[in-house]
Amino acid sequence: MKVKSRFRSIEALPPDRAKLLSRQEGSHLFPWNTKFAPLGTEFIVYGIEFVEGNLCYRIGNPPQEAYTILGLAVLFDVTDPRVSRHWEFHVGSDGWFTLGPSSWSIEFYHDRLSDGEPELVDDFASIKKRFAEEYFSANRDD
Repeated sequence: MKVKSRFRSIEALPPDRAKLLSRQEGSHLFPWNTKFAPLGTEFIVYGIEFVEGNLCYRIGNPPQEAYTILGLAVLFDVTDPRVSRHWEFHVGSDGWFTLGPSSWSIEFYHDRLSDGEPELVDDFASIKKRFAEEYFSANRDD
């Protein structure tokens, strides 16, 4: 799956998209920072998470994609709707539902990746390579 950034923030959403957000009391909605990614930037979606009632895309942190970040789905347009054959369903200890690579079931995977843990840095490099091959291959089997 690939998406393109369309809105800079929740505040920029038109009413029809804003109504798609779950705004539970005490919840925090994940910000989308376009500082390093101009509107219209396309991303491979490495995973999907359901966080506090909101659909979020797990994408690479721009520009080098050294680790992943969450982006609220309503801030993006889908440009390639094919789902990855590398996705598996997980329920984390935090209760979040995730579709993503099997290694993402490792406890605190994304925190440890952003801390630069070598084993997970290597794993994410492998994930990025597999996904790039999957989405940029002209011979992808559907």
